[in-house]
Amino acid sequence: MKKFVFLGFLAFIALALGMFPACSNPWGGQEPGEMATFTISLGGNVTGRIAYGPNEPGYPNVADLRFEVSFQRVNAGIPTGAPEKITQVGGGTISGSIEPGNYDITLHIYLNAGGSTPQYLYASNDSTHGGSPINNHEIKPGPNPIVITVGPNLNIGGNGTLGDPFKVFDVDTLQRVGKGTGAWIGDWTLAVDYILVKDIDMAGVTFTPIGPNNTNAFTGTFDGNGYTIRNLTINFPSTDYQGLFGAIENGTVKNLGLAGNITGSNYVGGVAGGNLGTGTVQNCYFTGSVIGTSNLGGVVGTNNGTVQNCYSTGSVNGIASGTASQSIGGVVGGNYGIVRNCYSTSNVRSANSNAGGVVGLNGTSGTLENCYSTGSITANQRGGGVMGQNNGGTIRNSIALNPSITRITGVVPNSGSFGRVTGEGVFTTTNNYAWVGMQIIDETTATSFTLATSVSSNTGGIHGGDLTTAQVRKQSAWTTALFDFGGSGPWEWNGDAGMPSLKGVGTVQPWPSHLQ
Repeated sequence: MKKFVFLGFLAFIALALGMFPACSNPWGGQEPGEMATFTISLGGNVTGRIAYGPNEPGYPNVADLRFEVSFQRVNAGIPTGAPEKITQVGGGTISGSIEPGNYDITLHIYLNAGGSTPQYLYASNDSTHGGSPINNHEIKPGPNPIVITVGPNLNIGGNGTLGDPFKVFDVDTLQRVGKGTGAWIGDWTLAVDYILVKDIDMAGVTFTPIGPNNTNAFTGTFDGNGYTIRNLTINFPSTDYQGLFGAIENGTVKNLGLAGNITGSNYVGGVAGGNLGTGTVQNCYFTGSVIGTSNLGGVVGTNNGTVQNCYSTGSVNGIASGTASQSIGGVVGGNYGIVRNCYSTSNVRSANSNAGGVVGLNGTSGTLENCYSTGSITANQRGGGVMGQNNGGTIRNSIALNPSITRITGVVPNSGSFGRVTGEGVFTTTNNYAWVGMQIIDETTATSFTLATSVSSNTGGIHGGDLTTAQVRKQSAWTTALFDFGGSGPWEWNGDAGMPSLKGVGTVQPWPSHLQ
């Protein structure tokens, strides 16, 4: 593998410091005005495999790097005043002047490419990479050789492991994730680990999913690190498995915010078209639109693994394609795994069947728990505030706060029930609730009505227990549904400031107008 290497003292930064004030002579016998000089050299080996730089094929050339030396004056070990910084882009000599005294000295390395703001790569006091801090160092007249050890074989771009993942910081690096087929990005495969280190704006960019399908899925880890990818547009209406990730299999995507518009055919989601095997999508959100034919979700299209602590806002729209069932959900379209601690404010529409506020279709092995939804639901058949159809799975501790569930005329003859919590199916329902003001609208008969728990159609609890608007706005109703607002729990109670939110995930959503 080709590498750019700093070896021992071959790469160095020389800084010449100016005259000391004539009135200052702290070392006794030293004539005022005599120059103090020192040389800073890099010890150890510095390698790099950055996926992008103006000097392709992507290895950091010295011209791509920005060095910043920070001098923090200390008095008896206590920092005093603001640090003084000297920077240099590329190689060469850094010259400057500084008053004599004791300093903590730190070398920072940045990638001077990929945007107007240099991307942080390394600090010499970062013990993770074997660096060692230089503290309380005396700067005095005469030669002052200083060696800053940057750690043995430091890879400033990451090496694709969980301990040191590849860094993703701009459009170019995001497009290279999982595309490791060329000579210099061969390590950036679907099976390694990545971390997002800044927000990315994808406006005007054509993007193809990472892990394009279920036979070529992403199996590594992608940590969004709390950052957001905005203006993501994917538009392949005839192609399955569409999303930022087409398919994840036994991999993990976490701590990621997404905003954009995703269009595909089957298995389409904001974060991933499919979460397969034991894959995990957690602490993620998507805001925008998802459009396709079947197995559509605001976060994940089809799920066999775990989707937890996620939410969506916007719309999920299933377009008719013949008479096939669709499975359209605000968070997950078809669920055969676990959906836990999620919510959706998205409006969900299925031209055919199985539209749910959180999950469209819940399979025999599927479990949905501690979730809620507030968007409108529309379907030709089988629509529910939390779930469209429960085909033998489990739904528990969830709340439907939708303004309406509407049955429309479609290509399939109207059949199947509509319920406040779930449409129909063979299932286990436990401790679920719904807003009493929810309208059940039947366009085929031009009727609309509300339902109560006591109605005969509440077989199996498909309508859930009643909650008034006043009750919905009190935390006690949510704790009855076993939403965990404790110190280690995932939920945050926001009172009048907004609906219950997920700690550390996205932003608080306001109470909708029908719950004011």
